[in-house]
Amino acid sequence: MLDIAVETHRPYSTVDAFPLQGLYLEEMQSAVDWLLEIRQEQDGLVGWGWIQHIPPNEQNTAEVVHAILLSMHELPSSALQILYQSARSFLLHPREHGRISADYCWMLMALQVMEQRLDWFRPVCNTAVLKSDIDRAKAECVDWLRAQQNADGGWGDTQGSISLVSRTAMAVLALREVGGVERAIEWLLAQQNPDGGFGNRSASSTNAEQLHEQLRYFTSHEKLEYQHQSNAACTGLAMLALRYSHLSAARSAIRRAYQWLMTHQQPGGGWNVFQEVGVRDGKVYTWRYFSTAWALQALILTGCCHYDDMPVLDAVDYLLSLQDEYTRGWRTSQDTDPFTWATCNALVTLHHLRRDAAKMKSKNWVAILREWKELKRQRAIHTVKLFRRFYSFNMPVAIAFSTVSSLLCLAAVWIVCRDLVHVRWAHYVLTSVIVTLMGGPWIVATRFSDRNLNWIQSFSLVYGPIGVLLGLLLMLV
Repeated sequence: MLDIAVETHRPYSTVDAFPLQGLYLEEMQSAVDWLLEIRQEQDGLVGWGWIQHIPPNEQNTAEVVHAILLSMHELPSSALQILYQSARSFLLHPREHGRISADYCWMLMALQVMEQRLDWFRPVCNTAVLKSDIDRAKAECVDWLRAQQNADGGWGDTQGSISLVSRTAMAVLALREVGGVERAIEWLLAQQNPDGGFGNRSASSTNAEQLHEQLRYFTSHEKLEYQHQSNAACTGLAMLALRYSHLSAARSAIRRAYQWLMTHQQPGGGWNVFQEVGVRDGKVYTWRYFSTAWALQALILTGCCHYDDMPVLDAVDYLLSLQDEYTRGWRTSQDTDPFTWATCNALVTLHHLRRDAAKMKSKNWVAILREWKELKRQRAIHTVKLFRRFYSFNMPVAIAFSTVSSLLCLAAVWIVCRDLVHVRWAHYVLTSVIVTLMGGPWIVATRFSDRNLNWIQSFSLVYGPIGVLLGLLLMLV
């Protein structure tokens, strides 16, 4: 029997019970444990940096608070105390810490989730005071973001900087509750590339003066050209933002973006990491995006795919493979360290996948389990029942058994034949034994599973004649 019960000794849960209530739960809980463990404190401020042992900052702290509160259904008071301290350090005073639009977007989204989970914080603080602080901080974030919107409708890091798809989409996601994002939606629609995907910036929207200014910091135009090309992270972010529009053009853009994601999914199931490059305060910066996480969220939340569609299953399998076995944080690829922001992206993605899977009815789950069991039985070369358990042997096991048994039989025949070499009939008997033992596993592979013949019938039809012929041949030698 498959045991999918939720562990009762851990103080976490995520969504209400459903047939797959244990789905991704262990991975999510262990990731939350790691995030809480690696929190940093510096100059009286508690929070998270982009990686372990890095001083805390406002954006990564907001991402962690947002991800943990959104993905968990319950939290112990010790975890809530840490989140509350982190919020007081960074989120409740946005103008003291925020510098660019991404900071304010993440702080606003974290504050929104805190407000939704306000009752959780009763054991650690006065929730009436916290509610007042959250409302004030949210208003500061909204005012700052609206003031920094560019004339073209998009957002860059600050007002006047080049509008970027990633920043604009994040601003739409953050401001969706208060509205007023119509111009941003129109700007995003205009940035879709002819291939259906989205790059981080549009060549047509970059004026010559800005382009000339940024080219001074790069040795070639190639790195800037890459920012215009379609990538999975910006495509996913744009899809997530466009789903809040009622325009038919937005629905058409989502369909085209979905097709782009499908054609650019890697054989391993994921999408390539996108690296943003740009110039801020006279210095070149790089910014990586967990493309697989953003693409998966877009596919699920726009309704283009469901949890049981093959592109999603392949992508989830790849996503789960990126969880570090030691820390339980998430990497963006197999050759990187776990990052706090990547772990947050993965947590939110798994949260949405769980919510989509929660729509499954119990009878559907039973049907899927029965089908899987039957498929496993059919694909097995041979199945043996022993003490109420079924043992299935596949091709690698058959090859290993064939090799070992062949060597053992050859050694035995060599020893016996040294004394019986003058007896002609011994050659026939022993050769027949060798052939049948060596070919036993192959009988099952070729005859038993395909035509449901029993073991004796397979020996008789396949290796009986071969053994006789080889025995007769040896008798003539």
